[in-house]
Amino acid sequence: MHIRILVAAGTLLAGTLAAQPVVSPADRVGLEGSSTTSYPLGRFNCRLQQLHADLPQAGMTVAGHAYRRDAISTRGAVESYRVELSVALSAAPLTPETASRTFAQNAGATPVVVLPRTWIDFPATQRPSIDPAPLFELRIPYATTYAWAGGAAATLCMDTTVCGNDGPNGPNANFTAYEDAHELHDDGTAEQPGYRYGNGCPAPGSSRAATATFELRHLPTGMELEIKARDGVASTPATPAVSALLIGFGAQSVSWPIRPTCTLLTEIVAAGVLNGANDDQGDWTGIVQAMRLPVGMDLYLQIASGHPLGGATLSDASHVQIPPLGQVPPAAVRIAHGSDRASASGTVSATVPVTEFF
Repeated sequence: MHIRILVAAGTLLAGTLAAQPVVSPADRVGLEGSSTTSYPLGRFNCRLQQLHADLPQAGMTVAGHAYRRDAISTRGAVESYRVELSVALSAAPLTPETASRTFAQNAGATPVVVLPRTWIDFPATQRPSIDPAPLFELRIPYATTYAWAGGAAATLCMDTTVCGNDGPNGPNANFTAYEDAHELHDDGTAEQPGYRYGNGCPAPGSSRAATATFELRHLPTGMELEIKARDGVASTPATPAVSALLIGFGAQSVSWPIRPTCTLLTEIVAAGVLNGANDDQGDWTGIVQAMRLPVGMDLYLQIASGHPLGGATLSDASHVQIPPLGQVPPAAVRIAHGSDRASASGTVSATVPVTEFF
């Protein structure tokens, strides 16, 4: 007989335990992940293994795990849904670095079914108003706790099987779940996308508001900022337009003296013109080499664009926090088959759901 558990405010077993929640990948506790995923909650016939090598080495009692909503996507309203799934935990014989495509090779010799095949209800969610989401609200409490012994080279294997769902697209249909995820790299590179806020204004003669996306990459050799600015002031053969990067340490919302219908969204402490002209759509795309900035520093970034004849506009803005380098070798990995839970193997991926164990 199947069990149905209602998940509301993270109660049930979690409320009776004194264990402190831990997050893997560990550096994502206060940082948004670099990606998003629909595994496993947005699939209806799926098997997902997650290998985590950065849980406390002294051991802990695990009463459940949870995912949080992705904050980077500017879309993301998701209706309430339910998923039928089971979860087994074990001490993996392999590490994230050596993970196998074959599910059986990653699982330990004595997996513990901490949650038998069960219906879990998940709440409706919106895009978080800050990054990262303050709560891991997509919670899966277990029927049986798991004693994680830890150890110097210990890796936890979490094996989730999704047997069906009833969601925004109807019963037994895949949907976009907008779970926060993070891509790990073998050399420790850490990617940190910006959280977009505010609104840009249209360039003169355009009906589309200017936008910009930012991704800071902390490399072993330094830092760089990738910028994709769209729908700014367009260049013509006679009047090339340029873009400038506005940098601040805080957000604001004040009228721009150059064009009062546009809004300055960052408290500007530095600005610089980007190399090269905008294209004929008003776009500028490129990578700016950055000085090595302190880990944890908050930057608020916006793009201004214009040309000498007076046309000017501002994009929306983004918050970017400087991330630390990632752990080498990577501390987590996923192995997934998204359309056949009975398959013996899946695809190994370095894009892992950001997961809280409680």
